[in-house]
Amino acid sequence: MTLRLNSVTKIFDRYFRLMESYRDADGHCTQKTLLTIGVWNDASIEQINKISSHLNERKKVRKSLFDEEDKYVKQQVENIWQQLLSKGKVDVSLQNPDKRKKLIYEDSLVHKDDYEIGAEWPCYQALVKLDLKQCLIAQV
Repeated sequence: MTLRLNSVTKIFDRYFRLMESYRDADGHCTQKTLLTIGVWNDASIEQINKISSHLNERKKVRKSLFDEEDKYVKQQVENIWQQLLSKGKVDVSLQNPDKRKKLIYEDSLVHKDDYEIGAEWPCYQALVKLDLKQCLIAQV
């Protein structure tokens, strides 16, 4: 939120942009504007905070614990979210919970000269590296 002087009324208005922060390839923190909302004087600070919170929850694909009772907040969240989707500012593929949770697609893996990877091999390697074979034989 920034304050801008209205040239007609000579009063400072609240001017809003929806921004996303990220680190670039050099590690610098940068921001990009996802959506310019503009002057938004008809919402209270509490409503703006709720809208921001609901948009963040939607982006992270989280369900709110409580339903929002304020119809204005619900309407604005839906309106802003639809604008973000229509302008391609939200990665919709991340909204699919099946694709989001599944990190490895076993159908896409091709194995060549693979080894059995189970609990036996790491245990055997630990026995060899720690020279526990003689200790275990002595106890039998």
